[in-house]
Formats: sequence, C-alpha cells, structure tokens
Amino acid sequence: MYLNRLLLITIFILISFSRGTSQTTKTEQPLKQYLKTISDKYEVVFTYLDQYVKDVKVAPVSVALPLSAIIDSLENQTNLDFEQLSPQYIAIKQKAALTHKVCGYIKDAENKQFLENALITLNHQKVLSDDKGFFHFDKATSGDTLHISFLGYADASIILNHFDKDSCHTFTLHPQPLILSEVMFSEYITEGIQKKKDGSLTLNIAQTGLLPGMTQTDVLHSIQALPGIQSINESVSNINVRGGTNDQNLILWDGVRMFQSGHFFGLISAFNPNATKEVTLIKNGTSTAFGEAVSSTIQITSHDEKVDQPTLGAGINMLSGDIYVRFPVTPKASISFAARKSFTDLFHSPTYQQYYNRAFRNTDLLEQNEANTITTNDSFTFHDISLGAVFTPSQRDKIKFSFLKIGNKLSYAEKWSNTTNAEEKASGLSQRSLAGTINFQRLWNKKWSTEVLASWSTYQMDAINQDLQNSRFLKQVNEVNEKSLKMQGRYLFNNQLDFLIGYQITETGIRSLDELDKPPYSRELKKVNYTHALFAEGVYTSQNEQTQIRAGLRGNYYPFLNQLKPEPRLVFTHQLPSHLSIELMAETKSQSVLQVIDFQSDFLGIEQRRWLLADGEDIPLLQSKQLSGGVNYEHNNWLISIEGYTKRVQGILTKSQGFRNQFEFINEKGNYQVRGIDFLLRKSIDAIHLWSSYSLSKNEYTFENLSPSSFSSNLDIRHAISLGGNYKLKQLELSSGIHWRTGKPYTKATGVSGDEITYMEPNGNTLKNYLRIDISARYSFKIGQKLNAQAGASIWNILNRNNTFDQYYLLTTDQNLHEISQSALGFTPNLSFRINF
Repeated sequence: MYLNRLLLITIFILISFSRGTSQTTKTEQPLKQYLKTISDKYEVVFTYLDQYVKDVKVAPVSVALPLSAIIDSLENQTNLDFEQLSPQYIAIKQKAALTHKVCGYIKDAENKQFLENALITLNHQKVLSDDKGFFHFDKATSGDTLHISFLGYADASIILNHFDKDSCHTFTLHPQPLILSEVMFSEYITEGIQKKKDGSLTLNIAQTGLLPGMTQTDVLHSIQALPGIQSINESVSNINVRGGTNDQNLILWDGVRMFQSGHFFGLISAFNPNATKEVTLIKNGTSTAFGEAVSSTIQITSHDEKVDQPTLGAGINMLSGDIYVRFPVTPKASISFAARKSFTDLFHSPTYQQYYNRAFRNTDLLEQNEANTITTNDSFTFHDISLGAVFTPSQRDKIKFSFLKIGNKLSYAEKWSNTTNAEEKASGLSQRSLAGTINFQRLWNKKWSTEVLASWSTYQMDAINQDLQNSRFLKQVNEVNEKSLKMQGRYLFNNQLDFLIGYQITETGIRSLDELDKPPYSRELKKVNYTHALFAEGVYTSQNEQTQIRAGLRGNYYPFLNQLKPEPRLVFTHQLPSHLSIELMAETKSQSVLQVIDFQSDFLGIEQRRWLLADGEDIPLLQSKQLSGGVNYEHNNWLISIEGYTKRVQGILTKSQGFRNQFEFINEKGNYQVRGIDFLLRKSIDAIHLWSSYSLSKNEYTFENLSPSSFSSNLDIRHAISLGGNYKLKQLELSSGIHWRTGKPYTKATGVSGDEITYMEPNGNTLKNYLRIDISARYSFKIGQKLNAQAGASIWNILNRNNTFDQYYLLTTDQNLHEISQSALGFTPNLSFRINF
C-alpha cells in the first residue's frame, strides 16, 4: 500500500513539473476547429467526411510555419492523409491500413506438444496448423483478431494490436472436455432457437428473434412457440408439455429447483430475460443427471462467463422497469446484478388493467355482493432480484455463485356495509421465493472434469381472507424448503465416446397451514423427504458424426417408501442421405413433489394449488414412461420435422387436476395417457423467417373408482396450429403470429338436485375454439457514440377476441345455477424502451 501511494505521488510531481516547465506544448483542440484557423490564415479549403475528423484532437503548431510543415505535423499526430488537390483545395482521408505477415505455433498448454490441424481464422481466412503446429497468414492488420480452435481444447482469441510482425509467436491451448451434443438444427423456428442432437431445444436469449406479441424475449412465454407445448389459460405458471400439468415440469434456475415461476400470479415469467443467457427445454430423452419431473425439464441459465469490461442496461415497459449490470472486480472475477420492479402500485397502464382483470376475475378480489355494498382499495406489486459472481482462479477452475429473489404481493381493503353497520378490514396474498447456488467446476486434464453443485430453494405463499359478511377470518400458508448437493464427473475416452457419472442427495420439507376462527379450526401438515440418486450415462458419436447414441440409467432411492426406482433413458439420432435424419427417444421418470387443490376458493381463489410431498399412501409417487420417434428434413433453408410420441403417467390425483365438476371434492388415484404428433415447417429467406406448427393429440384419464372410469383429460387439446414469421430490415424487426386450437373439454351441468349440481358426462363437451393474432415491432438505434437503444411495441390478441379457457358452475345463495366463464387476455398493448451502455 505504501509503495502504491509513493508511486502515485511521484507520478503526480513529475506530471506537474513537466507541465510547469514546458514552454512549447499547447493545449489540444478539436481538429475541426484548428482546420478553420488554417483555412482562414492560408485561404485554403479542406474537404473531408465528418466521421474522419469527429472526436480527433491535435496540438496546434505556430501558424507562422509554412503550410506544408503544418500539414506534416497533422499527419504525424493523426491517422489521416492530406492530399493537395489544387493550390486552394486539400482532401483529407484516412490512411490505408498497413498489412504484414503473421505466423505462429500452436501448443498444448500441459505437455507442450505441438498441435496439428488446429483451425486458425483471421478475417474470414482459415488455415490449419501443420505437423509442427505452424501456421501463417500473408496479410494482417493491427487490430485484427486471431481465432484458434481445436477439438478437445478451449478456444483462444488474440488481438493483433501489439503483434510483432518480425517474429513468430507461440500460442498455447488449454484442454477442455468435449460435450458431445452438437447442434442438429442451427435454426429451429427463428434465430437463436436451436435443436440439438440429444433432442433438447435451446433458446439463446440475446440472439432469439422477435416473437409475436412480445417486445422482448419472455423466458417462459417463448417456449410456448414450440410444438407440443401449450398453456391452457395463457399462464407461464401453467405450462402443459405433451398433456402434463405444470407441477410435472422440472424448472431449474442455475441448477436449483424453482417452485414459483411467474409474476402477476402466472402471467409474466419471474426470470429476468436480461439476466438470462439461455433456456433449454427437454421434452423426452432427459439426461440421467436430472430427475423429479414426469413431464419435462426446463433449464434456465444465467450468464456464467467472466467479463473484462463493464456493461450496463436499463429498460421500462408498461408494467415494470429493470436494470442490469456486469462488471469485473479483478482480472479473474466478475459480478452481475439485475433487478426488476413493477410500478403497478403507482400507475395503472392499459396493459396492467388487462392483466389485472385476467388474473383476478372470478376471485374474491372482484366478486360483488348484490345485497350489500363492497368497496375495495387494492395494491399489487412484483419484483425480482438476481446476483451472480464468476471466479476463475486458474485455467482449470471456475466457481460460480448465484442468488435469486422473487416476490408478488396483493393487498386490498374491503368495506362491507348494510343499513345498520359498516366494517372494513384488509385481506391479501403474497408469494416469495429465494434461491441460491454454489457451482465449482474443475478440469483435471483434457479427458477428466468434475462439477459440484450445492443449492437451496425456498417458496412461501401466505393468504389472509377477511370474510366480512360472515365475520370470519381464514389464514393459509404453503411453504417449501429444499436443499440439494450434486456431484458429477465426466470422462472423455476419445473424440467419439464420453461418460458421465454422479450422485445427488436432496432434502425437501413442505408445510401447509389452514386456520379458521369461526368455527375454530386449524390444520397444519409438515413433512420432510430425502431422495438419493445415482446416475450414469455414456454418449457415443460415430467417426463420421452421422450417428449419436446417449444411453444411461438413474436410480432414485426414496427412504420414506423404502424403494429404489430405476429410470433408464435413451436418445438415438442418425443422419441419413438426402438431408434426412431420424431420432428415437425413451425415458422413465418419477416425482415425489406435486401440487393439489383442496378447494377452488383457497388462497383467495387466485393461487389455489399447494405443494405437497408424496407419502406412498394418500399421495402416491408419480411415475411416467415416454417413447417418441421422429423424422427431419433440412435443406436449402427448409426444415420439415415430424415427431410422434406416447406418454403414460401413473399416480395422479383427482385433486391435482383442477376439476370443477362432480369430481371436484373427490380424491382418487389414477393415470393419464397421451398420444400425439408434433409437426413443424420452417423456411428462411434472407432476413425473413417463417414457421408453422401443428399438434394432434389425445389425452385420456383413467380412474378405476370413478364412473365413468375413463374420459377426456382437462388438458385434452386435440388440434393446435401456430403460424408465425418475423422480418428484419436493418434496425427494424417485425413479427406476427396466429394461434388456433380446439376448445378445452368441460362438463356441462343439467340442473340442481337439492343443494347439489347435477352434471352430464365428465368432460363430454368442449369450449369454442381458441383464436389469437399477435403482432410486434422493435427498432434498434444509437444515442450518441456509446449508447445502444431499443424501442418496442406489441399487441396481444389484436382482434380482441373473447377466448374462453374454462367454464364451470356455482350455486347462488337461493340455490340457482350460475354459469361462470373464464376468459383469456383481450386486446393488450405494450410498449418498451431500453438502453444498453
């Protein structure tokens, strides 16, 4: 510290001395201003492009000197050439870049051996290193970037600013395990959406093209553009993958399981897209490294690379504002921070009003009583905060810390009055989640790597319902706490075969509470489950890279059941001639955490579902089997993909399916089976991307103790069609899309018998077909030299079509039948503006 201070003081004294003693140095001034002085003095005219002289400063010399001497001084101080066109006119242009030869040697950083056939790229020129690791280019310019890549090693990039053109340099590459999961389709629907050979679909958030109805990429809304994925009620908290309920999806954020995924009680993703690097969706053929989900796996990954320069971004739309920053703290560590906060408690935009009506319609918040007067003063807010840190102590090690906080809060004051008295009390609902991870990755050599992930996740939902008309108070709580430790190692035998093995232990505790004052009632359920898992899998890629096979086995041991559940998994892909490829996937999975609905009025009727743990008796372990196969054709910017599948899930409860018919208050065990076909057609023409998808499926329940025992699932959407496209013209990007599907099944009521509703055959009728047209536009531009800005506009459901996603019946106080229809979002506009520094 003392030496640093002494050095700074010495430098300051030297600079001050030099300034004080110099008699010839003058203050720099803009070149454009100095050129005017010369023009006036020597009666000459300078011609130039403004960008050549903008922001250029020079130290003026005496105007007593000859014009030629002044011109020489300016050429020495700048990267400009001054050409005398005539005695009165002088043209200014940039100097031609000097080129020189570049050569070097490529070596292994560990054993110092030369690497043959390493790929070196420079300005679209590509060469391979020879048997001594040597390469050369005839032409290179200062500032060019040299890219070096070699199979099994980390890529390297070198800027040639200070490259010595008179000698060859030696470059070392560090070994890196090869992950054999190459991209099958570099563009699945639009830019940034890829399908890999293991069957997974990846969305690169920064590169994903504009999707209809959105001004920016919404993490969980975006995956609904893919075939086989629906949201019956347009909610990100209710994503239905191949006929499964949302709780059957494993949603991972940086490797930790999330039990809350939405803001606005499901209408907006709770994961800030500006803090998200990519999203991976696995519908079948899940890696054995993942368990606890019988439907799909959704991996959300934040940025995990170290940065050398700070970046900052901020944005606002008609619901919220956000900020995002990433900056280095040392040469080996960087930190990222992102925060998003709604301003819905301060300003009610048209977008907010549509979301509000959709979220709280037919709930306690918007119900009115005809005999009395009820007034409300409500407030709703949401926020999320994420913090990350990446530390690379060496070329072999990387440590990543991640933290996430999510919150939703609704409160409203309710005033009830009649002819004799009045009373006012507050009710409310809050959701909050906390998650954190520590991830340590170690590269032991170019074949062997290990990873340790420690994570924890908490979720809590609280509701207080003041029933003023009946003078009752109801409190409800649902709380989840989960901790997990996962260790895995990967060994690369060669460029064709790698092997993964690992172990995971998970502790999950869930608490559920109901308290009622009149009549006095209290129920509290607490349970903790442990799960142990061993997993292993191998990936084989043929020498010609036309065939890839991934096969593995996961064994889950559940101590509370004293059972070991084996889960084999398989993915097979093969490239055929004529641009055809085939794929086959199979998996078995189990799940011990699920959601149920005790009563549709729970938690103010807004978030009726509560998390519970399987016990093997009243709440069985969920188990699934799935098989799928597909054929793909890709050529000349065309992609045609068709995939058929069958999936069976056992152990479901009637209370987990959300029945609003004769089975609403019954708790029986059963299963569902879904069979279907997903079809995708995509065509890219320069800056135009067009796609269409079609899904055909049949989803049926089987409950042996119900009558009838088999009937259509609540999620049985037989036909679904999506058409979309986007177009990019320089800074402007446009997108539009059409979504159509057949109506959701529902049970029609026939009348009232006593104090009960009588129904027809369960799910024997369907609602009217769903149709929605969305449009979006986004414009990118610069503000000054350093600010990149984006302005966006979108309209969801531009036709303002009334799409009903559910219909059910209630009895009024005078025992009359009351039909209730729940509608999706109507005409919903949104605007956004964003600046990136």
